[in-house]
Amino acid sequence: MKSIFTDTADSIEALTSSGMIAWTDLSPSQTVLYVNNCNDKWNQALIGYLELNVHRVDVIDVCDLGEDSFLCERVDVYDRVIMIGALEICSDPVKILTGVKRCLNDNGHLFLATDNRMGLRYFCGDRDPFTNRNFDGIENYQSVPEEVSIKMKGRCYSDYEVKDFLRVSGFKMRRFSVIPSVQFPQLVYAEDYLPREELSIRYFPVYHSNRSVFIEEQLLYADLIKNGLFHQLANGYFYDCMRDEEDEKFLNVEHVTLAMNRGVVNSGLTIIRNNKTVEKRPALPEGRWKTEALINNADKLQSRGISVLNGININGNYTMPYVEAESVVNYFARLIIINSESFIEAMDKFMDIVLRSAEHVEMPDIHRLKEIIPEKLDVMEIIDSDGKSGVWLSNGYLDLVPLNAFFINNEYVFYDQEFCTGIYPARAIILRVIHIAYADRKWMEEIVPKDFFYQRYGLQECLEGWEKYQSAFTDKLLYWKEREKFWGEHGPEVHKFNEKRDRLNNLNLSYRNVYMEIFGNIEGRRLFIFGAGKYAEHFLKLYGANNKIEGLLDNRVAESSARFMGIPVYSPNILKQYKSDEIKVIICIANYHPVMKQLLEMGIENVSVYNWNLVYLKGKPNMENII
Repeated sequence: MKSIFTDTADSIEALTSSGMIAWTDLSPSQTVLYVNNCNDKWNQALIGYLELNVHRVDVIDVCDLGEDSFLCERVDVYDRVIMIGALEICSDPVKILTGVKRCLNDNGHLFLATDNRMGLRYFCGDRDPFTNRNFDGIENYQSVPEEVSIKMKGRCYSDYEVKDFLRVSGFKMRRFSVIPSVQFPQLVYAEDYLPREELSIRYFPVYHSNRSVFIEEQLLYADLIKNGLFHQLANGYFYDCMRDEEDEKFLNVEHVTLAMNRGVVNSGLTIIRNNKTVEKRPALPEGRWKTEALINNADKLQSRGISVLNGININGNYTMPYVEAESVVNYFARLIIINSESFIEAMDKFMDIVLRSAEHVEMPDIHRLKEIIPEKLDVMEIIDSDGKSGVWLSNGYLDLVPLNAFFINNEYVFYDQEFCTGIYPARAIILRVIHIAYADRKWMEEIVPKDFFYQRYGLQECLEGWEKYQSAFTDKLLYWKEREKFWGEHGPEVHKFNEKRDRLNNLNLSYRNVYMEIFGNIEGRRLFIFGAGKYAEHFLKLYGANNKIEGLLDNRVAESSARFMGIPVYSPNILKQYKSDEIKVIICIANYHPVMKQLLEMGIENVSVYNWNLVYLKGKPNMENII
């Protein structure tokens, strides 16, 4: 049966939402009851996926589930009852769950997924979905104003509260932690299983309201895992529930990676099962041919002397043994600390594998290059001054990277070699290897800078072009362009995090006056510019001619003044000669936080920070100097 999903942005969003049930044991013989939540798009996605995979789907609103008129005709009927995001809108959760129990047959399961009001996303600044305010769920809604509470259509619960509802209703359960959310799941972990990999590389946070988020959530998980807090702070939970009197036959799953945002053909999921097997499953019928492609790619790489874990086709799914081994990403991070020379040798060894993964071919001529390179790239951006662009491979294995390899017995052993393209430049894969090896580990650059490898592997001269080339693969695979609006509304605004933290760090100052309207509160006051470097030079070229500047301030200058661009430079101690309401200071330094603190400790609060990316019309800029 062909799916209802397409490669449009809305459909990919719907397919991603269906991931919450895609990994379960749905089968064509089952009769399923789906309980609506309050999100129509979410409901349609889940119901659409169910209709592809089960015998029959009945749909009911959550408020009707506890009514005798519905239940009397459906006792012991359903193999599965699905409640995703529905418990939160129940006025009486125990009554609803008791009704669900009556609907299930002897071997029936309730699949219940709920948001966690104690989830890490809310500590990072995300807003509660029912109050649209920060921290309400964390406080168990005790501080919600009456005018807000009367409009709430539901509320989130903690893990303890949900388990208590289930226990009182007569269910036993196995819990799974879900991130980033039950609506857009990417990773699922059984309650007795912890991540074995660096989540910052694989994980893309998603928020109800990204405007208030001010912490890079994905960077926190490594420490949460080490301190035993990973499951407690999961953003959502999935409960596999059975009636108390039934034998325990919970889902045979330890961990799931959901890649449901890759469109109709490439979306899929990877399941680690309790029996120590790994199953790669296409999300939709259109992607089933990729199972054989995985097997063929592994065979081709093995024929060239590259170690790849073997898998077989079982019922259309790619199945291979689970391997308990160190990932190459973690191996590199460990090795660079022990011996940087050994790390460089290990990288060389890895790059050699990339170079022998396929036959070497001549660089295509200009006309052919224009046909095969990414649209956003100009041919000349990847051709060195000597007219060359490195080794070209007859086939490019784009996942031949540290993220898809183990280090076993001093050997790199690869897995999940799903993507193989036609003629492809080795340098684009090599750059991808470097990026993944260093991903979210800035400290590694202090030992061996990435620039060292850019130079070593011939990337430096056309680095910008190779960046475009290698990123084109993931951009296309993940539909970044088509989903730009989604990520703009729900993805982390990392580039604004420092700005948001500044607001918190300077609560005693007006944010607008400090960062936006820097020429405010200037009339009748002596204007000083803190800084005597390139930021100050930039400021003076634009605003120096039309604003009377008393002098520049620099901590490196003694009491006697120097000059910069014809303006006196003083020690900040000169400010002590004036009352605080007699002066205005504009900071023209990149690392302005210590200076801000210094001035506040001196009792000076009429302070602003110059951003050379902005134009302040109130400062009467010299427009000829604006580049």
